[in-house]
Amino acid sequence: MQVWGDEAQQFMPLAPVGFPQLLSGKAAIENQYKGLPENFLSMQFPWRITPTANPDVVIVSYTGRIQLKAGGEYNNIYHGVFETTHGRLQRFTEYFDAEILSHAFGQNLNTNFNVNNATTSPAPAHTAAAATILRKVEFLSEGLVLKGNLFLPAGFDQSRKYPTVIVTGSWTSIKEQMAGLYAEKLARRGFVALAFDFRFWGESEGQPRQYENPEAKIEDIRNAAAYLHTLNFVDTTALSGLGICASAGYMAYAAAQDHRIKNLVTVAAWLHNRSVAETIYNNWPEKYDGLLARSKAAAEKFSTTGQTEFVPACSDTDPNAAMYVPGGIFPYYIDTALGAIPQYTNRFAVMSWSHWLQFDGVAAGKSVQKPVFMVHSTNAALPEGAKEFYQSIPGEKQIEWLNEYNQMEFYYKDEAVNAAVNSVAAWLLN
Repeated sequence: MQVWGDEAQQFMPLAPVGFPQLLSGKAAIENQYKGLPENFLSMQFPWRITPTANPDVVIVSYTGRIQLKAGGEYNNIYHGVFETTHGRLQRFTEYFDAEILSHAFGQNLNTNFNVNNATTSPAPAHTAAAATILRKVEFLSEGLVLKGNLFLPAGFDQSRKYPTVIVTGSWTSIKEQMAGLYAEKLARRGFVALAFDFRFWGESEGQPRQYENPEAKIEDIRNAAAYLHTLNFVDTTALSGLGICASAGYMAYAAAQDHRIKNLVTVAAWLHNRSVAETIYNNWPEKYDGLLARSKAAAEKFSTTGQTEFVPACSDTDPNAAMYVPGGIFPYYIDTALGAIPQYTNRFAVMSWSHWLQFDGVAAGKSVQKPVFMVHSTNAALPEGAKEFYQSIPGEKQIEWLNEYNQMEFYYKDEAVNAAVNSVAAWLLN
């Protein structure tokens, strides 16, 4: 432990279910390994070191030869990339044969490798109250570290299995906004609920920043599902995805593609296709085709210079903003009493336009072979898109219209959020 930096990280991209893919911080690394010698009679690790052009990065190939006290052997083959700073190990990426590990320890992975039983931390006052527990968590998505808030119900019992929900919010949003609000309220109703920052957003890694990329977000949702499958208190037969606003389309594709997500739920779903996008964004100064052209130019600039071109994500004065809302008609992202919280960055990478404008959320409906529950309103965004999406769903489905609320109210207004959460919880537990 003396060679690890305090903020060091260990990545294990090939880890099986029940074994963490990411250990973040020296304390987590120590917690992961401190009990292992009790399982072993003897250990040998013959190795070969390969230097790289960077003196602070070396590759080590080694073979573990371990006699287990419980009987048998655990002999695996490893390749590790060690990255140091000032003589301290800061990043260790380890590759090994997951099948050998699973075969050696079987159902005991969660008891022998117990990092997922980490202690909880108190929740910030604006995201959770004493009735729920908040754990700060991290997981990998295509090599990037994503950070999340995992909400646990009052009286949480590590030995139980809980129905679990992945909650995602509107485009440009972060986990402390509507996703966290819904996750916390679901935890109050007995669920484990995860709100996380997508790559490029909030506390998660990824460049460029504030980059709205639906395809990347879909993959992040799938990796969130994979992470939740490593937690022994998650009922993997009752893992659902809840997408709010724009992420409803992202969640729909993730649910269609990933067998681990058993149910799809949407609230105030923004679901557009190309024709709808053209109708909406031809009202922008650069119009639909101009935004596509500017997006392409911004992507080329980033590729060649590493510089990201931004516009405001939301503004009531700048018509070039991603969301131009004159007259205070759409205040959530610019009102500090609502969604303009300190953690939120009100910027939008211009290179996002091509992904956003050409994304077809409506088309996802016909691919979803899971039970679907939708909450929407005729006074919310794009109700016709929600209807078309709903009609295309081939299997079990239900939609509830809460027409007394508008799009914004589903993000923050207690009455609207509680009505939506109550309906969602009742449907999921039915």
